[in-house]
Amino acid sequence: SRKKLQTATNLLLLNLAVADVSFSLVCGGFSVVHYVLTEWPLGEALCRLIQYLLYITCYVMVYTLMAVSWVRYLTVVHGTRANAYLTKRNICIVILAIWLVFIFAKIPVLMVHSVSYNEYTNRTECIIIGKQEAREFFATFFIFAYALPLLVICTMYLKVICFLKKK
Repeated sequence: SRKKLQTATNLLLLNLAVADVSFSLVCGGFSVVHYVLTEWPLGEALCRLIQYLLYITCYVMVYTLMAVSWVRYLTVVHGTRANAYLTKRNICIVILAIWLVFIFAKIPVLMVHSVSYNEYTNRTECIIIGKQEAREFFATFFIFAYALPLLVICTMYLKVICFLKKK
């Protein structure tokens, strides 16, 4: 609420907190249902919706961390020149863009999740239907929610370290 605290990093950290809490609420509730009950009682629609929300919030968390590393890089390496780009308006646009990209990009999650009977566990579960679909989803998740963000974050911090070593 204080104008003084509405910095680029703090706005991104607020977004990270919102995504974290959202993920915890969705994931926590889903996990309790999954592990306590022997059947998925919430139906097809909630199965798909919960998975969709899990993917969105997870990606938003990771890409917000990427944005934080980018802001820190700009702040350290470019100093006061970065202030022209790190306005409240621009950071809000970045945050909105992150949410919108993943709200639309993760629509396929709604299509591949379903309630299905697992004969190995003798349980009805909310899972990805099809082995090929599962492989593709886990591969894209690994690349776009782990490997690529890790590469970007490491690159930003290595650039900061190299800059600081020169100074």
